[in-house]
Amino acid sequence: MAITIRGIRITSLTVARSDDGADKITADYQLISSLDKVLAKESLSSKQSYGENVFTPSPQTTKALADAVALYKADVETSLGITAE
Repeated sequence: MAITIRGIRITSLTVARSDDGADKITADYQLISSLDKVLAKESLSSKQSYGENVFTPSPQTTKALADAVALYKADVETSLGITAE
């Protein structure tokens, strides 16, 4: 029976903002076999860095992440009692 790659499992996802306001997305993922075994572990990044695969997120992903970050920021401000002016 041949073992094939069934898909990936994202194990971590980080959205960071640089000093110039640009987003950098990094993720660790695992290649999962048809037998549900981890074949390999990889990292990828939306910005070039040594030893990582580089990807360009789709416009939909970029918008969804920006929306999620904005909602999370609002939740944190609410929990801290900070109101927007």
